[in-house]
Amino acid sequence: MKKLDYRIEELAFNGKYAQCCSFGGLISTVNPKLAQKIIEHRINASPYDYVTYCTNCRDDFARNGKPAWHMLDLIFEQPFNKRALRRPPSYSERRANRIHLKEELLNDLWGEKVEVPRNEYEKINLLLSEELAAKLVKDYILMDEVRQVIHYAGSTGYKLIDNDSKHFIAHLQLGIITYWVEYLPVSSGYKIYNAYSHRMQIMEEKNCNERA
Repeated sequence: MKKLDYRIEELAFNGKYAQCCSFGGLISTVNPKLAQKIIEHRINASPYDYVTYCTNCRDDFARNGKPAWHMLDLIFEQPFNKRALRRPPSYSERRANRIHLKEELLNDLWGEKVEVPRNEYEKINLLLSEELAAKLVKDYILMDEVRQVIHYAGSTGYKLIDNDSKHFIAHLQLGIITYWVEYLPVSSGYKIYNAYSHRMQIMEEKNCNERA
């Protein structure tokens, strides 16, 4: 940063004593309240804007209102001021970004034309509010997991109808997690009203198949 003529001031704890932003150790997964306290402590460690070399630090700080850049923003992006508070990508967007980056690097640097195979469910267009999208991030539910539930319900007919809202409700077990989605088909895709997950396994289908 100094070579680029930026004036920087290290935090009190830096180098090998640098403190975690809360992402390390999966703190937010097991104790979200503690993770939030750690983030607030970090962003209040200095009145100045932050620059990081860790994308997770940058995203955690910006998500909580602290202007922060990744160092590559300052090296490559002009103008860069608006990027300090840009919305961090969701987990689903991160996965898509990694796939896109791999395709670009293989094509541009190594001259390899690679087409990543796409699943049928990936064609499903989801429509949901910003509030629900934030909830899915908080609950570690990927958009592709929502798509898989809807695709499974559509191909098997395994879904319920809520008599009050007339919404469809469907579930699908992926690994050890069962995902539930409340939705309605619309002209441009599927309107999502809610989604959640748990580790409970639905044994009804298995028992029915065994009796058959």
